[in-house]
Amino acid sequence: MATESQAQKWILDCDGSFRDVTFTPTSKDAIVAFVKYLLPRYVVSSALDNNGGDRASQLQGNDPLQGIDGYIHIVLKDGHGLISQLQLFIDEDRELRRHCVEVSFHPGDIDARTFRLHDFRALIEEWNTLLQSDDYFVRYENASWKLYDPDGLGMIYSRRRPPSVA
Repeated sequence: MATESQAQKWILDCDGSFRDVTFTPTSKDAIVAFVKYLLPRYVVSSALDNNGGDRASQLQGNDPLQGIDGYIHIVLKDGHGLISQLQLFIDEDRELRRHCVEVSFHPGDIDARTFRLHDFRALIEEWNTLLQSDDYFVRYENASWKLYDPDGLGMIYSRRRPPSVA
């Protein structure tokens, strides 16, 4: 795995691709808690399901995922925290009967001058506490990445394999 300095460099690397934080499958209730945590911190730019249906208005309800058969893609903007814009990809793993979430962001949506890896890691851990996932993977965007592979191409670090101090 990466050293702390490498992880920071790779998270902030403005190479045109996004960074993804992929969480292992969890419960629907945990995903709902995570979405509800994010909503007061961001403005919903769009929320579309796999049929192209607009789901933005239902995000404020008791069950933001109600009636979604497949996935939902939520774009959040104008956040005042560490990352100013996020994209959420939420779907159900029907085989496991669990829900999956991936959070994506562009490195340019982080203020590189004030970025501290410690703060980033604390934020991802806070998200993971809400999501109750066993592991998560911080990585470069890569459509060829095999789900939950800590040794896959573009991996920066995972919860179980954090960056080392160098």
